Amino acid sequence: MTDRKDVLRYFQALDAELTQEKRKINLYIIGGCYLMLQDIKPSSPDIDILVEQKDWTAINNAIGRLKHARPDGLKPFDIDLLNDRWLGEFQIPKNFSKDTKRYRRMRHRMKHLALYTLSPYDILISKIARWKKKDIDDINALLDKKVIQRHKLEKRIQRCYIPQKKTFKKHYDMFISLFGGRLKERSWF
Repeated sequence: MTDRKDVLRYFQALDAELTQEKRKINLYIIGGCYLMLQDIKPSSPDIDILVEQKDWTAINNAIGRLKHARPDGLKPFDIDLLNDRWLGEFQIPKNFSKDTKRYRRMRHRMKHLALYTLSPYDILISKIARWKKKDIDDINALLDKKVIQRHKLEKRIQRCYIPQKKTFKKHYDMFISLFGGRLKERSWF
């Protein structure tokens, strides 16, 4: 397991590997790492990162140079580097970055990277799409800390590209039966 301090030190080391980059590269934190950085879970089994296609090679090479090294010398990090807006079983909308939030704790410490967290709606959709035991646990933890509005969730789902629509619909129906009562309904005030 990886805690926040180790992950942030890793991102600082990754930033140091990108000294030849003339502009900041945006990294979007997803998965269990998102939950950890949002204080929803204390640790993550891996580091999940989404990067724009144009920056994939630079980030992949920097990660390769670090060889997933951990600052504490323990077992190397398991890093999942995703691109082209794919979060496993679906693709988030092209304009996804307008709903992201800059991870402020590190903004002054890195010269070449800017860390962002995805919208909780995109994280939730990714958990629904995969629908494994750990995803259900993550959904429960996410709903304990974040207010999710059902109409906004459904609107976001409509804007995503989901190739396995029948499977996703089945997962979504199970999600609603388990967690629908915890979603906020539309308020007119």
